[in-house]
Amino acid sequence: MDNFLNTSSTIGAYLALSHFAGTLDKIVPSKIPVIAFYGDLSFIYIFDQVFGYKLLDNWNGEYGRENYISFDEERPKFFEKAAKIFRSTCSSVVHDMIKVLSYSPNEIPLLNLTLGYNITKNRKNQIVFRINTFNGIKRASPTLLMSWLLKRHIKAIEQKLGEKPDEIAFYIFDEFDTPAKFRIQNGLKESCDLAEIECSFVETLQMESIQM
Repeated sequence: MDNFLNTSSTIGAYLALSHFAGTLDKIVPSKIPVIAFYGDLSFIYIFDQVFGYKLLDNWNGEYGRENYISFDEERPKFFEKAAKIFRSTCSSVVHDMIKVLSYSPNEIPLLNLTLGYNITKNRKNQIVFRINTFNGIKRASPTLLMSWLLKRHIKAIEQKLGEKPDEIAFYIFDEFDTPAKFRIQNGLKESCDLAEIECSFVETLQMESIQM
């Protein structure tokens, strides 16, 4: 879906997450759940009939959760457990999902080895993670791995609402140029297809109404 909802600025927005909830009240008429990304962190906003949009407490509220996946054991670890592995060994961990979705296959940057992962291209000229897993080197698409993360976001929303939402919206606090933004949106759409949910996007505008 190519739905865009106008909102206000991102610069310093991470310092005013609760205030940003009031902005969502004004520009998301559907009142669907909103997943917001800032770097490796994600935040979930749920609409309350009395109080309007609020940060979801069981998603760590205004602190959010770290979108990491660790492959150091047969059963992948997610979020804080994976981030802990990353900080201790800097290995077998995938993160930077939004940033990697923004890359063009024709302009893959050189990555610092301390990131814990590498990226390359497959035969279809698609970017894939090259992961040092417990069972050797494996490859996985960022859209697939993002769908795993989104399923866990959706589960947290379902626990709050009592039912799975039909649609979610995304907001990206980080600023990207137009081509990168479209690659992110297309990647998130594909991830939502894998997670079997509809999605739309809250468009970032260069304004200052949600800054502290």
